[in-house]
Amino acid sequence: MSATPLVNESWERFRDTQRAGIVAAIIELVNEQDSVITIAQIADRAGVSRPTFYKYFPTLGAAMLHVHRQVIDTIAEHGRQSPAEEDLDGRTQVLQRMATFASLASVRPDLIRFSSYFDYTFRRHGLTDDELRALHEREAFLMEIARESFRKGQQDGSIRPELDIPQTVEVIGESILGLAQRALVTADGPSAREIDIEQHLAMALDAWRAYLTPQNGT
Repeated sequence: MSATPLVNESWERFRDTQRAGIVAAIIELVNEQDSVITIAQIADRAGVSRPTFYKYFPTLGAAMLHVHRQVIDTIAEHGRQSPAEEDLDGRTQVLQRMATFASLASVRPDLIRFSSYFDYTFRRHGLTDDELRALHEREAFLMEIARESFRKGQQDGSIRPELDIPQTVEVIGESILGLAQRALVTADGPSAREIDIEQHLAMALDAWRAYLTPQNGT
């Protein structure tokens, strides 16, 4: 049997390892410093050369977008693990999934911090038009998970039927993510204080539950 397939497979594993090392380096650096990170820093932390970095990512924005996609995939997978059983009404499913998303602030705070960094540093000025389109498509995929439950809620009567699904789901998601981001930033700041993220989250979810519920609902 030819050794070529084995060699190709070995090289593919090696490339996957290098790419994963770059991703890990970006997340680590984002969580360690407040200033904008550079390709030189990433390459040094990942143990690769700058030419090797460019072999995988033509720009720093492309690398950041790749990491952001992985973060979104992790959030989506985390959300699928929520106890949103079929016998629950749509409103409960929506709120449980949002709570599961936000719980990443405790389980994987590094991912939440990366999201904050990405939003403020790359979303508006660090991506090409094609990269922005790819970003919006990926985020729409994430929001569709909650939209499915929202549609169910409007059908089963647990969610106000007049609410716009895409807009309301986006606002709920942004508010919950923003709460998690703010809690982490405040806790890490110069005047750090203990913040009960779970308690704050519970209050936010109660407010959204009241907003989503029809006036004649419970």
